[in-house]
Amino acid sequence: MINKNKDNSYKALAEHAGVSTKTVSRYFTNPDIISEKTKQKLQQAIIDIDFVENKIAKSLAKGDSEYIGIIVPTLELSFFSDILNRIINHATSFNYKCIVYVSDQGPDKERTLINELRSYQVKGIINFSHILRSSELEMMDMNFVGIEREIGKFNYIVTDNYRGGFLATQHLIQQGCDYLIHINSHNEEYLPSHMRINGFKDASINVAHELFFDEIITVNDDNGRLKNYLKDKITKHSENTIGIFCANDNIARIILNYLVREGYEVPNKIKVIGFDNSQITTQAILSISTINQNLDLMAKTAVEWLIDGQLNQRLIIDPDLIVRETTNK
Repeated sequence: MINKNKDNSYKALAEHAGVSTKTVSRYFTNPDIISEKTKQKLQQAIIDIDFVENKIAKSLAKGDSEYIGIIVPTLELSFFSDILNRIINHATSFNYKCIVYVSDQGPDKERTLINELRSYQVKGIINFSHILRSSELEMMDMNFVGIEREIGKFNYIVTDNYRGGFLATQHLIQQGCDYLIHINSHNEEYLPSHMRINGFKDASINVAHELFFDEIITVNDDNGRLKNYLKDKITKHSENTIGIFCANDNIARIILNYLVREGYEVPNKIKVIGFDNSQITTQAILSISTINQNLDLMAKTAVEWLIDGQLNQRLIIDPDLIVRETTNK
């Protein structure tokens, strides 16, 4: 049972151990200067009163923080859950902790989340969300690292999305595909991921191709419009080898599951490639070819920039092709 009246202060611990509050403070900040006898008294007192140090309050008092803020638009996409795990692991290696918020309720909610993180005096915020434009973030007194979002006057990490889209499409052509489809959800032209579409268009200029956009393509949705579209195109182009370039690995897995269930020949007649190289690509019924974004480098760089207090840094990652079962001849 939670004891709402519990006194979890340095003063309460000091009184129970029979030492001064200054000694308690030294125990947590510089224990080497405390005698072994005093350490034992404090350790026993911590057990007796079930004391838990309030590290956030301590950080606020010091004007510094052991925390990094992270804002993601969703955890449904494997890209975000995968890179989030890597960020947390890298932060932990530097003895930093992460406060993670999901921002999917509009601009006002995201402003509230950022202000909450600022109140905790986080070292900085790694922001994946597209809700607030970069011009607004630039006006805030906070060190941001933007990852795969609109460029701005703050630290910025992005994959060369155009090259990634070009590589994926070029690979499908090299594997014998003579009808190409790009599957995507609607996104704004100022977002980096939009360049995947441009890469697809340029690489397929000499091959019959088309684009399909849907508002929502998730594992939690029926995706009926997408399935009907695929059925229609596969029927009309039964003589072709169809190549499908998906905007991310989640879409690729949704399409692969549909194709396999319906009995279509993958990869002999239909080839599928995703984008991200997230974990689900190796966990699908057939391992999914994809474009590698180097999530570990993204995570490591973002954490190190914030801890080091770097400002206005830029990292553009060169993607590479990962060939797996869904495109092999």
